[in-house]
Amino acid sequence: MDTPENEEKMLRSVALQNAGSTTLARDRAEAELLQARASLEERTKELAQQRECFQVALSSIGDAVITADTEGKVTFLNPVAETMTGWKSSEATGQLVEKVFNIINEQTRQPVTNPVHKVLKIGVIVGPADHATLIARDGRETAIEDSAAPIRDATGGCSGAVMVFHDVTGRRSVEAALRRSRDQFSAILNVALDAIITMDHKGKVSDFNPAAERIFGYRRDDILGRPIAELIIPERLRQRHYEGLSRYLATGEGPVLGKRIEMPALRADGQEFPVELSICRIAHSEPPIFTATLRDITERKQEEKALVERARLAALRADIGIALAGSENSQSVLQRCSQALVTQLDAAFARIWTVNEAESVLELQASAGIYTHLNGPHGRVKIGEYKIGRIAQNHQPLLTNDVLHDPNISDPVWARREGMVAFAGYPLVLEGKALGVMAMFARHPLSENVMTELAPIADGLAQWVRRKRVEEALRKAQQELQHHASTLEATVEERTAELREKIGELEAFSYSVSHDMRAPLRAMQGYATTLLEDHKQDLPEAAQQYLDRIYKSATRMDLLIQAVLTYSKVAKEPLILHPVDMETLIADVRHTYPALQTPKAIITIKGSLPRVLGHEVFLSQVISNLLSNAVKFVVPGVTPEINIHADQTEGFVRIWFEDNGIGIDSAHYHRIFEMFGGVHADKKFEGTGIGLTIVKKAVERMGGEIGVESQPDQGSRFWFTLKKANDSDNEQNLSTG
Repeated sequence: MDTPENEEKMLRSVALQNAGSTTLARDRAEAELLQARASLEERTKELAQQRECFQVALSSIGDAVITADTEGKVTFLNPVAETMTGWKSSEATGQLVEKVFNIINEQTRQPVTNPVHKVLKIGVIVGPADHATLIARDGRETAIEDSAAPIRDATGGCSGAVMVFHDVTGRRSVEAALRRSRDQFSAILNVALDAIITMDHKGKVSDFNPAAERIFGYRRDDILGRPIAELIIPERLRQRHYEGLSRYLATGEGPVLGKRIEMPALRADGQEFPVELSICRIAHSEPPIFTATLRDITERKQEEKALVERARLAALRADIGIALAGSENSQSVLQRCSQALVTQLDAAFARIWTVNEAESVLELQASAGIYTHLNGPHGRVKIGEYKIGRIAQNHQPLLTNDVLHDPNISDPVWARREGMVAFAGYPLVLEGKALGVMAMFARHPLSENVMTELAPIADGLAQWVRRKRVEEALRKAQQELQHHASTLEATVEERTAELREKIGELEAFSYSVSHDMRAPLRAMQGYATTLLEDHKQDLPEAAQQYLDRIYKSATRMDLLIQAVLTYSKVAKEPLILHPVDMETLIADVRHTYPALQTPKAIITIKGSLPRVLGHEVFLSQVISNLLSNAVKFVVPGVTPEINIHADQTEGFVRIWFEDNGIGIDSAHYHRIFEMFGGVHADKKFEGTGIGLTIVKKAVERMGGEIGVESQPDQGSRFWFTLKKANDSDNEQNLSTG
């Protein structure tokens, strides 16, 4: 049994133990508190460093930043935010965020709910408001884009909000300009007269403007998303389209991009028509997007075709006119006419028959094109047989653009095999009498203009045929005259009178034809010049070339006519011979023609030239022709040199003209004095071919002779003789030639 003393000892012992334990616990607690305080100080220091880094980062970024506490009061503004709002961070701290960050809708001008309040209310990130405008402290307005997010504490709760915003004024301007551009482009698409089609890299339609709907016959909604090749490109060209698109996608090479090309297109109803096409790639589009502009050029093509056709018809008239004015034999002239029909009208072949009156038969004289023989089944056609014979019999043309179904065409199988489409046959009729037939086949339709133009051509051929027959009759008359000259003086006189009458009629006829032809030639020159001067920019190059050919051909024809008129005048005009001073006349001629003056030409008179009996006008014609030929027919780059001198024999004076030109082969001496007898085909020596004929006739009319001595590349020596004039000589009347 414990005694009180023992209990006291035990209690004291327990108390001592408890006191030791308490002291130990207190010491341990104090140590832990010190350790916790040291850790807190370290964490506080780290937090301050992090806050400083965070503020430095916020101050250095390009966007404006504002932070707020849970009451929506500003706690921080970075420098960009200070600049944009007009508030210093120190001034803004503690202010309600909507006072510092005052935003309105730029379109309605109404206040916009501040994003910080949205974040504090719903606790999630808030995206940009549409069309927000910041009103700064000084009233400045800035278009902005903003967003806000909650600031979370350690427990995940919301301890505030951060808002980031930046100036989008430039972007808004770009967007507005882009909208205006898009609106303008849309307006252009809607009012454009040309078809504008957009397609993607797969060749599928992505846009189709109203003009495209009108031109191609498709509705926009029906064509979007469909391959363009299967809609507007003819089937024969589709493979080329796909290959070109594939090549561009693979290599970036597009030969047709940015260029204007012409090609056939296809309407919804299957009809083909010509278009002018321009394709470009829309810049910066990936994958590529292409825009094509197409213009219907049907009318332009028709106008171009009509213009070219008019030019070809004019060229045809000129070619046939030149052929008919030539000096070749009849068959060669008609062959040139047939060839002109083939060349200028793109005929498959053309033929000309003349009537053999004795046998009542059409005889084929010329054939050009795919058939050139003259001895086939249609070489001789009786009047009234086949379509050719019926044309001659009825004096009526036969015209068709539907050869296969025309009952007048006797061999439709041949026509189908050869692809013949059109036929035109015209009778050569003069004064109610058929003289022949002109006909042609073509593998394309002949327009009304062509049909109309063939009629006067046929009339011209008829006149030429009659003239040739008159000439043939004249030749026969001359032969008969020569045959009977030795025995039948009376007959000779009678026939001579008839012959002179025919010659007079022929000369009058030739003069009338030549004179009357000048008026339409001048009209051709005038119209061709007017078209070239007033409409050159509207004409294709080929049309300009045709007009130039028309003008040159008309000019040459006019020169030919003038030369023929001159020859006719020289041949029949009464003349009286006078004493003529040759040196004075040569000086006058040189003064009249600049090409005969120094330094263009060096002309020297050696010695003195005696006076001659001559006709001053005719002598001027002789001298100007001889000098002009000497200047013209020289090697390019060589200055013409002509020496003139004279010698005398038995009362006659021989005047020499010696040049340094290209010379003449002796085989051609006789030709150069004949009508159209030129021997130089090179275009740089162009001329009428009548000049020396006029010279010869003039010299002979004045009672003299003319000749030439020449070799190729050794120059020429032309001469003519006239009677020497004496002081006692009076005028001599040579009016009878």
